[in-house]
Amino acid sequence: MTKDEIRAIVKERRCTLGADWFVRVSARIQNAAIQLVRFRESKIVCAYMALPHEVQTDVIFKAVWDSGKRLCVPALRSDGEGYGLSELLPDTKVIAGGADVLEPETPCWIDINNVDISFIPGVAFDHNGGRIGHGCGHIDRMLAERTAADLFKVGLTYQFQLFEEVPQSEFDVKMDLVVSEEEY
Repeated sequence: MTKDEIRAIVKERRCTLGADWFVRVSARIQNAAIQLVRFRESKIVCAYMALPHEVQTDVIFKAVWDSGKRLCVPALRSDGEGYGLSELLPDTKVIAGGADVLEPETPCWIDINNVDISFIPGVAFDHNGGRIGHGCGHIDRMLAERTAADLFKVGLTYQFQLFEEVPQSEFDVKMDLVVSEEEY
């Protein structure tokens, strides 16, 4: 299957589920994610401002802030060079950025080389860490900027988005772990 065929399958599957299902299952996935040793040992956590159909991140945000860690989220750079990471505090004002994804109104940039663990969204994943995004490559380019090899990348996904194998290009960044409501 091609990436576009997989995206279409996931979109079809997603349309059969109600909003309450996404909230309930997202909480289970996030609770599993914050139990990871790598999360507990981290000082700077990267997560994402979730779209309604993605695994939500509110539980992760609260766990980061409650534990005194720093949180950063992707935000579009004003220089046109794609996405960078901006710190997010509980009172940070957010606005709709690219593709209507929320981001800090006034970014406070954090170097990706300082991040310990990153929670990554995706349209589809496989059991070997392969990931398919929305097709723009923003996340892969941002992750490729990491020069230190120790960033732990965790794909957050619903079980219906997991495939035996997803096609990968040379530019796609693999996840170290994929967490769903059934696998973690």
